[in-house]
Amino acid sequence: MIQFGLYSDFKMTPQEVNRVVNLPEWRTVLEELAVMIKPRREDLAFRTTKQKRWNQRAKDQQAHKDFLEEHRGTGKFSGKYAPQPQQIELIWTMPWGC
Repeated sequence: MIQFGLYSDFKMTPQEVNRVVNLPEWRTVLEELAVMIKPRREDLAFRTTKQKRWNQRAKDQQAHKDFLEEHRGTGKFSGKYAPQPQQIELIWTMPWGC
């Protein structure tokens, strides 16, 4: 309590705080608080992980959308959108003989 300055909130002197902290009831209270806090920390860690994944997924979707709009997707790089030369004649290959 002294470390965090809580004794001033309770209007206690540092000596009174030391006496209270050394009581067995104080340790019981701290253990009960630790038991209450643990599931909340786990829940907060779970929600944080879930939020990070959701944000990453949203960023990936936005990047994919921007890529499709700006570069017209992968087709620009594979040649599907480039102007194709016009074919003048058609060449069929056929087997000769029997």
